[in-house]
Amino acid sequence: MQIKEIYDRALDLCGDEREGFLAEACGGADDLRREVESLLTAHDDAGTFLQSPAVEVAARDIVADEITSPAPQLIGRELANYRIVSLLGRGGMGEVYLAEDKRLHRKVALKLLPARFTNDAERVRRFVREAR
Repeated sequence: MQIKEIYDRALDLCGDEREGFLAEACGGADDLRREVESLLTAHDDAGTFLQSPAVEVAARDIVADEITSPAPQLIGRELANYRIVSLLGRGGMGEVYLAEDKRLHRKVALKLLPARFTNDAERVRRFVREAR
């Protein structure tokens, strides 16, 4: 199995179940296991914006009025531990920004779901699926 495939499958597991899966999937390949565990640790440490109500509220405030709050006004603003650097693109599901994760000191892409879609359960499910 490749790193991504092992990582993706391990994300859905917890505790002993995850440990057992990693032992079997990685076999004796210690480098492979260390790499997958490193990715899993980074994922667990980063948390998820969808589980952070304060971040969700801040994101809604930022994109609440897309007409009077165009993308350039977001540049330089902070959302949780992210500083928005630039607009990368727009699409049907929202806007994607280049941001700096101030805690982990790395560049990330932030996709903001427009406020008008936050009450649409299907759109939110698609957004979550895409984020994964």
